[in-house]
Amino acid sequence: MMVKRRPANSEPHEHWPLIRQQLLEGAYQTAPVRRVEIPKPDGVVRLFGISSVVDRFIQQALLQVLTPIFEAHFVNDN
Repeated sequence: MMVKRRPANSEPHEHWPLIRQQLLEGAYQTAPVRRVEIPKPDGVVRLFGISSVVDRFIQQALLQVLTPIFEAHFVNDN
C-alpha cells in the first residue's frame, strides 16, 4: 500500500480523513522531527527535536485514551 504524505504547511483538520484512515489501517508514518541546536552558556550545543503538530495531536489523543486504562492497573487503592 502506498502511504500518502500530507503537505508540511497544511492545516491538520483539512487532512483528518486521510490521517484517520492511515491510523486505522496502521499505515500512518510520523513526520521527520525538526532538529534545532540550542547553544548553552558553556559552549556546548544541545540538540532539541520538535515533532509536528499532527504527531503531537495524535500522541496526546493516545495518552488520553490509554492513561485511564493503565492507571487502573498501577494505582494502589489501599
